[in-house]
Amino acid sequence: MKNVDYQSAIDVLRKRAEEELAKGYRAHHYALIYAANELENAQAFGQEVGHES
Repeated sequence: MKNVDYQSAIDVLRKRAEEELAKGYRAHHYALIYAANELENAQAFGQEVGHES
């Protein structure tokens, strides 16, 4: 299985989450943090991430 580096995407998501929280959009913040966490987990365990639910 190939190892995918999602770190740049994780960083962008976390930065955007901070911006959304600063604007008062808590739900957007939580959704972005969730997405960053999913990528971080995939990166840690060497999994590829799909967009299906």
